Amino acid sequence: MRRGPEARVGTGFLRRACALSRKQDGFSLVETVVAIGTIFVSLTALAYTGTSGFRYIALARERQAANQIADKLMENTRGLAFSKIQDGLLTSELSASDPYLVTNCAGDSGVVYRFKTCSGEKVVMKNGLGDVFPLVPHAGTIPHSASLGYPVDYLWRTYVTNNDPSRNPYRVTVIVTWSGGGVQGTSKIVQIQSLFWSPEGCTSPETHPFSAPCQPFFFGQASAAQGQIIVSAGPNASQPVQGTTFSGGTLYLPQAESDLQIEQVPQVQSAFVPTGVSLTDANGEQTVGAAVLAAAADGDPSGGAPESSTAPLTGTYLGVPVLASTAGGTVAFSGDTDDKGQAAGDTGQAVVTVTAHTSPPWCPPVDVAALEQDGQPCGGSAAKQGGILQAYANLNGYAAVLGRTQLVRVSALGEGQNAATFVNRTTSGTDDGTVTQTVHRAVGDLGVGGLPASFGTPSGWQGYFIRLTGYSDRASATVGANAATPVTDAAIEGGTLEYWNGSQYVPVDLTSGFLMPPVSVTMTDENGNAIAVVTMSGQAAGATTPLESAECPVPNPPPNPLPPPATCSASVSVTPPLLGSFNYSIAVNGSTVVNLSIALDLGTILAKGTYQRAPSVT
Repeated sequence: MRRGPEARVGTGFLRRACALSRKQDGFSLVETVVAIGTIFVSLTALAYTGTSGFRYIALARERQAANQIADKLMENTRGLAFSKIQDGLLTSELSASDPYLVTNCAGDSGVVYRFKTCSGEKVVMKNGLGDVFPLVPHAGTIPHSASLGYPVDYLWRTYVTNNDPSRNPYRVTVIVTWSGGGVQGTSKIVQIQSLFWSPEGCTSPETHPFSAPCQPFFFGQASAAQGQIIVSAGPNASQPVQGTTFSGGTLYLPQAESDLQIEQVPQVQSAFVPTGVSLTDANGEQTVGAAVLAAAADGDPSGGAPESSTAPLTGTYLGVPVLASTAGGTVAFSGDTDDKGQAAGDTGQAVVTVTAHTSPPWCPPVDVAALEQDGQPCGGSAAKQGGILQAYANLNGYAAVLGRTQLVRVSALGEGQNAATFVNRTTSGTDDGTVTQTVHRAVGDLGVGGLPASFGTPSGWQGYFIRLTGYSDRASATVGANAATPVTDAAIEGGTLEYWNGSQYVPVDLTSGFLMPPVSVTMTDENGNAIAVVTMSGQAAGATTPLESAECPVPNPPPNPLPPPATCSASVSVTPPLLGSFNYSIAVNGSTVVNLSIALDLGTILAKGTYQRAPSVT
């Protein structure tokens, strides 16, 4: 049967539909497997690349930690005194098994180790060294620690080398190695080196401990030396005071001192000593008081001293009891307020700092100088006698009862009086600056050689053969770069000295000294007969103000080079009057019962400074 056009059209349409259907078929199994394989290979390559990258990131972390360890070890080495670098390593710790050392090289005599090869530098070593981290021992391990950021175990080594220490700097090498970790087959070592050197001409290893160019040097000292009054046996005396076993004793006046030394490292010390007494008899020597209280500070980061320090003393401190020698009589040395052994109430303070600032501890102590807040080193001390300091005897058991006899008496100091010292560094512009030392000192009213209580007092008698009242003095010295001529000052600020000549007191110029011929005071009975005679004689030097100073050479201005290091210094002191010895005796019915020598040294005050410009390198 013939189909019409419509039938033909419909059949063609179906053929085209079938063809289209075949073209839209999905991937075959082979095609799918190939596609998945390609993706797997790509992901595997990506995973390998990522894993490898992570391993090298881990290696970078390991190396970063090794660098930190090496830097820390080198900084520890830089913190050592230069003398420790010069000592090097401990000889007995070194061996040829060290992978970085070689020995028995041609031309070397004795035991010589070289670094890595025979052409390397000699290892600096010494016997008998104590532990000095990180040079002795020169090797160690650091275990891994997640909290400290050490991902693996590390081995570190340090070496000090130098072929010619007289001309070359010392070389310090730090090596850090490790094994394991994220990447195998690669170098795992970090090595750093640094040179250490200090030129000749630095003033002191104490102030220039680290390797570095020399710095300007300053030294300052301000001191009020301890005054002493010594009572001992007089000329040809077998027994100084009959009826006692007394042989000698000393009264100690307050003492204060402050010292400053600056170059690479600043150091400041201050100390004070309160009053004290000592007495020697058949029982031996007894001493009370006169104990040193001190404060120290420095800027050495490797040292144990703080940057600021105080030694305070306030209120009652020194209670000096009566020290007696008895065998029918008594000789006593005491420091008290009412002659009954009460507390003397000495006060004082020492304050030091290498960075004067606005917060405590203040520098200097109160009543010493203006408060420092300039960030520079300073130190001060002050000591004040708070009660009576005395030596006396109770003279009984003789043919005549003499009673209490004052030998020496030093009164307490008044308000604002003390022995005070101060040292201070100042800077000005770009120059090296200066150091200034000052001392102020007051001495309590002093009486030497009294009369027994049973004696009547002569007309005009003021209690003692010799009297020094209202004495005070001062001294100061400044040296430095901007003091072409050192500035010094010394003066006796006040005081009256006089002695009894038998009828009246004779004033003495404080600077002249005097000779006191034998002067006697007699006690008589109702008939005018002599019962007891007190005699005193001797001599003493006057006060002096020695001055020593030298000009500070002014450096040549640029472009001319600086001259060789020049040192300038200033020293000024005051020695108070009454530096001498006096004989004091008492005779009863012609027989000597007291024969004493009283020696006086009230202590010299001193202000001293030194400045040296840093050596220039040409």
